[in-house]
Amino acid sequence: MSYLGIIIAFFLGVSILALMGRFSLLELFGFSFPIGMGAITILMFLFDVIGIGITRTSLLWGIGLSLLALNFKLIITPRNTLKTVRTKNFKEFFFVGKFNLVWLVFVAVILFLLAGVTIKNLYWPTAASDSLSSFDLYGKVIAAEGKMMNSLIYEKRVGWGAAYPPLYALSLAYSYIFGFEMSKIIPALFFISFVFSFYALMLRNVSTLGAIIATLFFMASPELYAQSAINTTSVTQAMYGSIGIIAILTWNNTKQNKYLLLSVIMLALNGWIRSEGIVYIGTAFLFYTYISTRKKEFFKPFLFLIATALPFILWQIYLKAHIDLMDQFVQVEMNILPNFDGDYMMRILRGAEKNFYHKIYYGITIYVFYGAIILNLIWFYLKKESLVTLIVVLLPLIAYLVLLNQLVLRADSIEGIMRSSAKRFFFGMVTLMWYYSAQVYPVKRLFAAIEVYLATPEKI
Repeated sequence: MSYLGIIIAFFLGVSILALMGRFSLLELFGFSFPIGMGAITILMFLFDVIGIGITRTSLLWGIGLSLLALNFKLIITPRNTLKTVRTKNFKEFFFVGKFNLVWLVFVAVILFLLAGVTIKNLYWPTAASDSLSSFDLYGKVIAAEGKMMNSLIYEKRVGWGAAYPPLYALSLAYSYIFGFEMSKIIPALFFISFVFSFYALMLRNVSTLGAIIATLFFMASPELYAQSAINTTSVTQAMYGSIGIIAILTWNNTKQNKYLLLSVIMLALNGWIRSEGIVYIGTAFLFYTYISTRKKEFFKPFLFLIATALPFILWQIYLKAHIDLMDQFVQVEMNILPNFDGDYMMRILRGAEKNFYHKIYYGITIYVFYGAIILNLIWFYLKKESLVTLIVVLLPLIAYLVLLNQLVLRADSIEGIMRSSAKRFFFGMVTLMWYYSAQVYPVKRLFAAIEVYLATPEKI
C-alpha cells in the first residue's frame, strides 16, 4: 500500500502535464512527482479547510476523482487518443541525449551520486533538528489526527516550521498516511526529480554535453548535495523556484507554451513550500511583463502573477484566519516601510559573501559564474548578445537580500539567518548560476563543437 501513494502521485503529475502539451519521457520523469505531490498537498489543505479528515480513504477518493476528471477525454474517446499517440514523434519522446564516452562517464557519476543520496535517505532516519521538531513531527501528527490544526498546534509542541507554507509537511504526512515507516522517501524522490528536471530543461537550451556537465556540477555542489538527505524544505524549494525560472526562460527560447504553463505551476508550488519563494515569483513576473509588453499584451502579466501567487496568498489568509494559534509559530514580520539602515544591510551582504566564498558550500560555482559573466559581457560588446538572462538570474538574489533587509526577526539574529536559512536558500541561486554558465554563447558553442568532435568517427 505504501508505494501505491507514490505511484498515484506520479500519475497525477503525468495527467496534469498531459493537459499542458507533449513532454518527453525525461521531462515526465522529472516533473511528474513534484507536480503531482504539490497538487495532492493542495487537495489535503482544501480537505482540512472544509472539514474533511485527511485520511487514506479521503485521499484515495479525492485523487481518484481528480485522475478521472483529468483523463476524462481519454476515457470517453480512447480511439482518438490512440490515434494521437501514433502520430507522436517517438524519437523526440525518448531522446535523453547524444551518446558519447564523455556523456556516459558523466551519466555514470550522476547516477552514482543519486544512488548514494537515495540510500542515505531510505536507510538513515531523519536527524535534522528542524525536521525532528517541525516538518517530520508535524507530518506524523497530521497523519495520525487527520487535520492540520491538531494537538501539536494547540499545545505548542511543534517548532517554527508549522507556520511555513504546508507543501513539505503535508508531503511527509502523505507518506505516513500510506504506510511508510520513515518519511524520507519524499526528499529522495524530490531530489531525483530535481536532477532529471534540470537536465531535461538544459537539453532544450544547450547541447547534450553542456547539459550533462552543468547537471553534474549543480547537483554535486557540496552543501546542496549534503542537504538533500536531511529532510527539510530547502532543496525542494530550490527545485520548484529555480526550475520555474528555467522553464520560463526555456519558453522564451523555444516559444512552446507548455514551458510557460510548467513555469506557472512550479513557481506557484515554490510559494507553497516557503514564503521566500515570492522572490522567484516576482522575478518571473517582471520577465514575463517585459516579454508581454513588447508584444503589447498588457493584461497577461497580471494573470500570470495571480496564478503563481495564489497558493502563497491562500496560506497567508489561512494564517490570518488562525492567528490566535499560528502567530506563535511565525518567525518574522514584514516591515512595510523601507529600511535604510546601511549597517544592517552590510551585515546581510557580509553574510552572503561568506556563504558564496565558503570553501565547501557551493564548490566552484561562484567562480564559474564570474567567468560566464565576463564572457557574456565580452559578447555583449562584440556581438550584442543579450544580458536579459543574466538579469533574470541575478534578480532573485538581489530580491532576497532586499527581502531580508525588510524582515523583523522574532526568533533569530540576521547573522544566524545568513549562516543557516540564507545558506540553504541560495541553493536555487546556485542552480540558476549553472544554467546561466552553460548557456552563455561562447560556452554553449564550445560544448556543441566538442560534442560534434566526439561524435565524428575516426578515418582509418
